[in-house]
Amino acid sequence: MDKSNIVIQSVKALTMPQVEIQATNGKVYISDLKEYSAVKCFPKNQVEWEKVGITTHGFNLTWSSRFEVHVDQLIDTSISESDILLQA
Repeated sequence: MDKSNIVIQSVKALTMPQVEIQATNGKVYISDLKEYSAVKCFPKNQVEWEKVGITTHGFNLTWSSRFEVHVDQLIDTSISESDILLQA
């Protein structure tokens, strides 16, 4: 119960179907969402893929096509995890 929720701080659409997020746990994740490509509302091309945003509370990413994934799904499908590099 003393564990806090992970929230998405920023998102960058990479080459479809990959996306990069920075999270409040101090990590950067690159996730490959190809396993969701059969979902009807999954973005159809790179232009749609780049129309992604973070929901109000930071727990989900939503695309203009109405495709949505939760932060836990992004972490589960991550192909890369690294610490956020602080810059002065």
